[in-house]
Amino acid sequence: MGDENLTDIPAFRYPIDVNREEFYTNSSLLGVRGDHIRLQDVRFAYQLPNIGKNRNVSIDLYTYMSNIGILWKNNSLNLDPQVRSGYPTPMEISFGTHVNF
Repeated sequence: MGDENLTDIPAFRYPIDVNREEFYTNSSLLGVRGDHIRLQDVRFAYQLPNIGKNRNVSIDLYTYMSNIGILWKNNSLNLDPQVRSGYPTPMEISFGTHVNF
C-alpha cells in the first residue's frame, strides 16, 4: 500500500517505460492555466501649437511604453504565462519628438 490514492504522480517502475513517462510529462496534470489580461503597448502623444512665421512648423512629443504588466491572471501559482526562462521581459519606455517644417 502506497500513496496512489493521494497523488497523481505515477509510481517508479524499473525498467523505465519511456512511453509511460512521456505520457505523464505531456499530461494535463502538469499544465497551468494561462488566462490573463496584459497591458502590452501604450503610446501617449501631444501636438504643440504650430509655431513659426507662417505657422508651418509643427512639433509632436510622444512617449511609448511596452511590456507594462499583467492586469489579471487566473492561475494559482502566480505565474506569468509569457515567461519561459525565469526572467520576465522588462518594461521599456521611449520618448521622442516628431518635427515637420
